Amino acid sequence: GLRGGGLLSHVMVYSVPTYHKLLFLTDGGMVTNPDLTQKVQIINNAVKVTKA
Repeated sequence: GLRGGGLLSHVMVYSVPTYHKLLFLTDGGMVTNPDLTQKVQIINNAVKVTKA
């Protein structure tokens, strides 16, 4: 849930008819100036979404 204590970020999934793969965009403005630790958390969140 949202109360896990981790960094909240978002992942958007694009399906483009002319492209053969899904495209994933992460954190398009939620964390405006992430440090290295936050960047790692954003990537980990995105990986979890891609495996869901």
